[in-house]
Amino acid sequence: MLINIKYLILLNAKLMGIKFLNIKKQSKKYILLLFLYYPWLDLLLFYSFVLRAFIMIGEIPSYNNPDPNSLGMETHQMLIYSSGDILPISLMVLIFCFFNRKRMNYFSNKHFLISFISFILVVLTFISPLSTWFAD
Repeated sequence: MLINIKYLILLNAKLMGIKFLNIKKQSKKYILLLFLYYPWLDLLLFYSFVLRAFIMIGEIPSYNNPDPNSLGMETHQMLIYSSGDILPISLMVLIFCFFNRKRMNYFSNKHFLISFISFILVVLTFISPLSTWFAD
């Protein structure tokens, strides 16, 4: 007679009152939420750079006044450049989750709304004069 070890472990856990969580589903949920909320991090990085530049020069930065490379914040600037690489992946995750929201019932509509608003703000930031100053 063969004894199924998985069955014995589950039976023992049930007798001890331990409930197993679906770890795979939970980790998938948190990874997708990380990508849905990622644009806020990108906006935070960009506007913190603008705020630091504003504090250094005493006025809102404009095109070629001053050159962002001359401010001495290379690490912060490289963080902004590298953080922009993940935005398309985040947008694809938003589209995927939105069209599969019936199957992924662990997301409420507020997550989609907040992520959609963040992408609107990213687009508005991208066409703003501050973005042309940063890309200078």
